[in-house]
Amino acid sequence: MKKQINPTIKAHLIRGAFYLLLLLAVCAIPFALAQRKAIKRNNVVPQLSAASHVRSPATPKVNRLLRSLLPSSVYMLDDGTSENSIGLTAGGEIVCLNEFAVIPGSETITSINIAWGTPTFPDPSLNGLPYTVAVWSDPNGDGSPTDAVLLTTASGVVADEGTDTFIDVAITPTTITTQNFFVGFGIDQVAGQFPSAFDEDNPLPNRSWIAGSNTQGGADLEDLNNNDIPVATIESFGLFGNWMIRADAGAQVSPTPTATATATGTPSSCSWSAGADLPTAGIRFSGVFFPANGKFYAMGGRDLQTGGTEFTNPFEYDPVANSWTTKAATYPDPLVGNTECAVANDSGTDYIYCVGGSQSSSQTETGRVFRYDPVADVITTVATDWPPGDASTLPGGITVFNNTIYILGGFDVLNNVSTDQIWAFTPNPAGWMQKNTHLPVALGYIPTCTIGSLIYTAGGFDAATATDHDIDSTLSITRGAIGGQDDRPQYLFEPSSAAAGQRIAQLVPGQGEAFLCRSCCQRIKV
Repeated sequence: MKKQINPTIKAHLIRGAFYLLLLLAVCAIPFALAQRKAIKRNNVVPQLSAASHVRSPATPKVNRLLRSLLPSSVYMLDDGTSENSIGLTAGGEIVCLNEFAVIPGSETITSINIAWGTPTFPDPSLNGLPYTVAVWSDPNGDGSPTDAVLLTTASGVVADEGTDTFIDVAITPTTITTQNFFVGFGIDQVAGQFPSAFDEDNPLPNRSWIAGSNTQGGADLEDLNNNDIPVATIESFGLFGNWMIRADAGAQVSPTPTATATATGTPSSCSWSAGADLPTAGIRFSGVFFPANGKFYAMGGRDLQTGGTEFTNPFEYDPVANSWTTKAATYPDPLVGNTECAVANDSGTDYIYCVGGSQSSSQTETGRVFRYDPVADVITTVATDWPPGDASTLPGGITVFNNTIYILGGFDVLNNVSTDQIWAFTPNPAGWMQKNTHLPVALGYIPTCTIGSLIYTAGGFDAATATDHDIDSTLSITRGAIGGQDDRPQYLFEPSSAAAGQRIAQLVPGQGEAFLCRSCCQRIKV
């Protein structure tokens, strides 16, 4: 006799089989979707390679040459010299682009200028390769090309690779109506080619972008996200530099830039001319040029030499209109006399950072740091103070290297002495660090600037002796060294070899590494 299955057990078995089939169906759905999605794009993601990773340099690397200034209508991030070149490891079509903020009066782009390869790793096979230049707008003005709109394209052919020569490609004159825009190119290359010239000296972060396709001719210039490499900053690939891509708004670019000669005095082409007066006569400002909009800002300051009232708003100068505007943004406090300000970038946005300051009427100093966004006209206080400022010291010279703000020296008002300290500030994360290097002489009120990888100073004030100095110095950021030359001995600091408490070693004149013209801020020979 056939044995009957208990109806209750049978019901459980049927229900269990149903659940098992349902589970298999649910698991199969995402797998099927994944397979369908994989068909849309090759699952082999191309990687970037630098020529320096696979080739030996043709010549020893030399310090970059400072180029003669180009007309203000040329948009550029590079310094004219490429230290490396970049390509797709497995070949394909690489797309490179730079982001620029529109300069008033230079809104119409007429040509794109690109240098190819690098003299350090020359590759003649690049010559003759066709490429496409492009201009994109930035609809939401955030500096990111993820939503870029293609405005125009034109064709070019690579020539003079490995010479840092910029090849001009004329485009249909294109007027930019957005706050920012992008210029770049797409070029087919095979494995082992590195067409994209790359300037690694003092890069401006989050301004150079890259996209790409696994296959030649496969890049989508209209939708930069629709690529095997969706558009992203070059930093996201572990590379730090800027593309040698420029945009010309009408001025003629010299095909082969030439090196700037060592300065021996005031160039004959320089001259002074009258500009519009400030809204209110003032002193003890910090003057800052803001590249993102091409305007000049007088920050802080007060209206009288002694016991005056400190200003409450920034003053903006428009060089095109030759006019001043009192901005609506207000300073966080009245301690803005003797402040020092410089431009640095945080998360893709440029700000004017102002450090320290004082109020004449209360004879009070501060280490407070605030930053000003000239585009949004907004001032915010930075949480991290400059430590010496909270101890009654006014900042000395200020400059920026590699997006780090440096304060050199200062004036300790309470103790009536100058300081030889050097402090460095990073915007993100915001914080200060005192450097091991010191100035050769304690000084305040120091004219300071950065050229290449060196910081230059000229003169300064020794409060203890009430002496104005004509000492010139240079600070090497990468080597932690200070050098200088006038009619006194030169100085050099070597942290790696200096014993505790030992700071300055005297060099024999003529054998030092830094040479600087007296009382000027010019290029030196290294």
